[in-house]
Order: sequence, then C-alpha cells, then structure tokens
Amino acid sequence: MRVKVQSGLLSIPKPSPRPHCAAAQLLPASLCPFASHFAGASSSPIAIAGHSVFASSDHEKKATKDLGYFLAVTTVDNIEEGRVREQTGDVLFPVLFSCVTFKIYRGEILEGVVHKVLKHGVFLRCGPIENIYLSNQKMPDYRYVPGENPFFMSDKFPKIDKDVVVRFIVIGTKYIETDKEFQAVVSLEGDYLGPIS
Repeated sequence: MRVKVQSGLLSIPKPSPRPHCAAAQLLPASLCPFASHFAGASSSPIAIAGHSVFASSDHEKKATKDLGYFLAVTTVDNIEEGRVREQTGDVLFPVLFSCVTFKIYRGEILEGVVHKVLKHGVFLRCGPIENIYLSNQKMPDYRYVPGENPFFMSDKFPKIDKDVVVRFIVIGTKYIETDKEFQAVVSLEGDYLGPIS
C-alpha cells in the first residue's frame, strides 16, 4: 500500500560526538542540512507523523493501526524549517512524504514462512509481521509428528516444517496497541492453499 502523509515530523537529535540518527539513509543531502553529520550513523528511530519509523533494524519494526507497517519512504515532497525542542535540544522538521506501508486484512491470501512448530499449530512470518498463527484445526488432513524437529504431515500434501513457505488465507487480525504490531489467525481451508514446493 502506498500512502501519502500530509504532515509528518522528522526528529533529529542534537549533535553528539557519536551520531544516533539515520537521517542520511532516508533523505538526500540536498534536502537535509544535517545529512552529512548523520552519514554512516546507527539505526536509531526517526519519528515521522508522531510514529516511529526505523531505518534498518528488524527487531524495531512498529505499526500504526490505520496504516500498518512503514516499509520505505518513496519520496520526500517537502521539508519545512526546523524547530528546536527546548527540553531535549532535538531539531524537529515538519515533512511531507509518500511511503510504502504493509497492512494485513481479513480475507487476503498471503504467503509466510514457518518459524515455530507447536503441537497445536505453527507460527509464521509474513513481511514485518512475526505472529501469524495457523492452528492445527485449520490444517485439513494434517497431523502433528512430535520429535526433536516436530512437523505436520499429510498423505496428500507436502509436510509443514520450520522454514517452509505456506500460502494461507487470513481469517482474523488484531492490532496490539502496546507493542505497535499486528497479529493474525490464518487457515489452509480453501483451494490452492498450503505449503509451496
């Protein structure tokens, strides 16, 4: 999904001997007067439109309920003059930008990678979403096979094991406000759903 954010906010911390902002990774030097100061910096957050958008680190992905996960800023349309915050010394730049987001919807058919196999089902990853649950009750013709590396087996279809890509249909989603992330419940009940060989 592409979205255009009408009023954003780019927060750049006050300069320090070791920079903590990855602004140079998102903005060309011609658009950000401080870009050269932050070049090669670590992956600390950039706050845009009151939300935290992270430049690189996978464990820091966050989502908003309305727009989903911010994946990439595609264009920066306008950066207004910066204002200094009195309490912290941070410089805030109002920003107008377009970005690509990812949000999961009920009824969508997606693909995910199994990362955890349990007796009652499996957890999958799909894009930035880590907690997609596929219950054994929503896996027709599959049975659990315990062991050191457990998996689900079927006489008709390939097995569902760790690191297997599975096509599924989303039957429910939930936004967790405290963690700023989405969770989903999915099913293999339908045509052309299941492990992809």
